[in-house]
Amino acid sequence: FDAKNGILFVAFETIGLFEIPLDASTPAFVPDANARLIEPVKTFGRAYRAVPDDDEFGCDYEHEGLGEEGDVDVAGTAVHAGAFLEADLEGLSIVDSRPGQTTMLASSQGDSSFHVYDIRSGVVAHRSVFFVEGVGETDGVHYAASSFGRDFPRGMLIVQNGAAPEPPDTSDVNGYEF
Repeated sequence: FDAKNGILFVAFETIGLFEIPLDASTPAFVPDANARLIEPVKTFGRAYRAVPDDDEFGCDYEHEGLGEEGDVDVAGTAVHAGAFLEADLEGLSIVDSRPGQTTMLASSQGDSSFHVYDIRSGVVAHRSVFFVEGVGETDGVHYAASSFGRDFPRGMLIVQNGAAPEPPDTSDVNGYEF
């Protein structure tokens, strides 16, 4: 949430990055009409084959030939697809916010990349992409702008690493199951 500009940013994994303006009159349940897609993922709108996978479906965008029983083929076009983010779009973090301007990080799980966006009065500009060595399948990203002492005077980047090896002990911690 960008409190200085009153905008809620939402990462919808398979669709893209949305912005929803909020103010004191915004209802508790925000209608979809208030949301604006500002950056679609690369596969947005493309044809795909939905393949059953346990209790949900996986999307195959490079399918050929006939599918198997239970598969669903969905027509589409890449005309509205985005240029930068690979599904699943996951974590978002406001890096800097000033009236009329927001700088934000977005984690792109599909290719384990992180993207920097400038958002000024509704105009979205993709500024850069970077990777963190050894980090993959990330679900989250956060930038803490506070100084963390001499070693981290300008803040700290925190990322979730879905590709990390399982720890040797995953027993409950303080009553919380992991």
